[in-house]
Amino acid sequence: MTKTPVIKQMPLWKHLIFVFITAVIVLFLIEAPLAVFRYFFDRNQDGRSYVISDPVLHHVWNPGFEMLDNARSEPYVLKINHQGFVSEREYSKEKPKGVFRIIQIGDSNTQGVVASPLKMATILEKTLNTAKPLKGIDSYEVLNLGTTSWSFILYYLAIKNKVMEFNPDLVVVNIDMTDFGNDVAYFPYVKKDESGDPIACIGSDQREKAMVKEYLYLTPNGVFAVPKNLVLRFFIPYLNSAYYIDRFLYVANLKIYEKQLSIESIYKSPPLEKWNEQLEIQRSRSLDALLRIINFTKSKKLKLLVTSVPHYPQFTGERSNEEHALLESFVRREAIPFLNGYREFLPLVKNSKQSDFYWSNDPTHFNIRANELWARMQYQKIYEEMKNYQ
Repeated sequence: MTKTPVIKQMPLWKHLIFVFITAVIVLFLIEAPLAVFRYFFDRNQDGRSYVISDPVLHHVWNPGFEMLDNARSEPYVLKINHQGFVSEREYSKEKPKGVFRIIQIGDSNTQGVVASPLKMATILEKTLNTAKPLKGIDSYEVLNLGTTSWSFILYYLAIKNKVMEFNPDLVVVNIDMTDFGNDVAYFPYVKKDESGDPIACIGSDQREKAMVKEYLYLTPNGVFAVPKNLVLRFFIPYLNSAYYIDRFLYVANLKIYEKQLSIESIYKSPPLEKWNEQLEIQRSRSLDALLRIINFTKSKKLKLLVTSVPHYPQFTGERSNEEHALLESFVRREAIPFLNGYREFLPLVKNSKQSDFYWSNDPTHFNIRANELWARMQYQKIYEEMKNYQ
C-alpha cells in the first residue's frame, strides 16, 4: 500500500511576506509609469510643475521655469522669470527714475498663450515706448503677472502681497469670463483676519493635507459638491494611482450629477436673470473681492484700470455677454476706468470664424491676432487715461 505524500504547508509568516512582496512589486509597476507620465505630461500643482502651491496665493508660477505649451496649433515656450512674472527678464523692485510701471494681472488670457514677443503685455510695452512721450515719463515697463486660473480673490491677494513690492504706477486687472466660476473653488480655502479681510488662500498641497471632503462646482443652478472618496483622500498626497482614480471618479460623478440635475457649468455664462439666489451670493462674493481691489488701490493712491476679457461663444449667442455690462456698471460706479472687451471686439469678431481671433480648438483664449488687437485697445485706453492725469 502506497503512502499519500504529505504536502508541507508554508508557514503563515511566509505567506504574509510573499503577499507583501507581491503587493509592493505590483504597486511599483503601477506607480512608476504613472509617476513618469504625471511628471512629463500631466504636471499639476505639486511642486514639479509650471505652477506650484502657495500658502497665500493658492498657486503661483514656478520661478525660473520654462515649458513648451503645444496645446494649440502654434506651440510656444512659456518662460517664467525668477520673480514669478511671465517674462524673459528680471525687474528691480525699486522702480528706475523716469519709468512708468504697469503691472498686468489676470488669468491665462493675460499671461498670453503665444510666444513672448506676441503677448499682449509685451506689445503694449513696446507700443507705449514708441508713443509720444508724456510729461515726466521717460519710458514704460509692463510686467505680466497673468497666472493660469487666477480669479477675483487671488487678484486681490496678489495686489496686496506681491504687486505692491514692485512699486507700480498703474495696475490693470483683466477679468476673464471664468473668474466667477474659479472663485467658487477658492473661497472655501480663504483665510481672513479679525476684520474679515482676506489674507490668504491656502494652496493645493496644504488643501490635501487638510483632507477637504469635496470638490465644489458652480452651475447656473447653484453650487453643488462632488464628494471625495474617504480612502482615496488619505492616499492622494502619496500615490499617483489614488490621484488618478480620484480624478476619474470626480469626472464620472460630475457627469452623473449633470445628467440628473440637468445643469450646466457656470463657464457657459447663463443670462443673469437665470442666476438664482445661491448664485447671486457667489457672485456678490467675487464682486466684494473686486471692490476690495478698488478700495485698496485708492488707499495707496495707485491708478487702476479694470478690463473684461470676452470668449468667442459670447459673440455667437451661445453664451451670455451680460457679465461685461455688469462688471462695467459695478466698476464705473466706483469712478474707476473700465475697458469693456466684449464691446471693443464685437465689430471685429461678429460673424467671423472662431480661428480668426481665437484658436480653432480653444474658444476662450486669444490667438496671435487678438493679442495684438487687445494690446492696441489697452494702449488707447491707458494713453487716454494717462493724458487725463497730466
